[in-house]
Amino acid sequence: MFFFLSVIISILHLGAIGDNKTDNTQAINEAITVCARRGGGVVSVPQGIFLTGTIRLQSNVTLRLEQGAVLRGVDRLGAYASLQTTHDLSKYESGRGSVNFNSASDPEWSKAMIQCIDIKNAGIEGPGMIDGQHVENQRGEEHMRGPHTILVVNGERLRFKDFQISRSANYAILAYDIKDSKFNHLKIHEGWDGIHIRGCERVEISHCEMYTGDDAIAGGYWNNIKIHHNLLNSSCNGIRMIMPSTNMEIAHCDIYGPGLNKHRTSGKTNTDAAISLEPGGWGPAPGLLDNIHIHHIRATRVLTPLSVTLSDDNTAGTIRVDHITA
Repeated sequence: MFFFLSVIISILHLGAIGDNKTDNTQAINEAITVCARRGGGVVSVPQGIFLTGTIRLQSNVTLRLEQGAVLRGVDRLGAYASLQTTHDLSKYESGRGSVNFNSASDPEWSKAMIQCIDIKNAGIEGPGMIDGQHVENQRGEEHMRGPHTILVVNGERLRFKDFQISRSANYAILAYDIKDSKFNHLKIHEGWDGIHIRGCERVEISHCEMYTGDDAIAGGYWNNIKIHHNLLNSSCNGIRMIMPSTNMEIAHCDIYGPGLNKHRTSGKTNTDAAISLEPGGWGPAPGLLDNIHIHHIRATRVLTPLSVTLSDDNTAGTIRVDHITA
């Protein structure tokens, strides 16, 4: 259940200026805090280009991006905060020993433009845009990846809908351990992964368009996830599951290549798999892969429409595949 409350606060009332020059980090965070203290509601971002560093969303607050509104990341790494949480995320590490090693405890990997940490009944919505501006970090993954655009940790009853994300400096949306949450009608352009979720219960990704440099949808340890009616264009994989999942449905998706946006690291545009199920393919991820249903998928100009690979630590139950056109 999502709550639509009566409190509406414009970031302009807290001193924000949409001139593409002013750093509005403090004003936006103050607006969110005021809204939360009043019991929750909507923080409105009006038309304009609002520069910002890390924004911290709070429970019961919806950040609404109005028509013509742009939240643009500042080109200064010091403005982006690293993750601070007591929630144990160690099981989600991947790529250890390589330039792609990432861990939530790494202060460089966990930097983000918008943090949604330990919150409930909140989200981001509206027809506006979030622009990560491809901010680079030489201390980050591959010595180039900067802050994620949206980082979610231990979230419940969250909703992200209708807005656009462009030029993410790393993942557009990275989520750890979320429940009863939805991602609907999002448009994601450029950057690395589009929506990357590590650990979830009862999550929906639907009616989204993604044109990403890396995987469009990725992650794992999903339970009861529904991925349906999405248009996915990628210079890597359309959907890549790197940790085992159960009770998963992927349906009515159009996945095609080559990528309209180059892979941010290699520069390639060829699309690998439309759907790749490879638990353990990016580091140890033991567990069962079961009750998977993939149906009504159209894959065009990809290396392979479907790939399933298990590591020694994984077992598989039922995987049902039907109505794939490639």
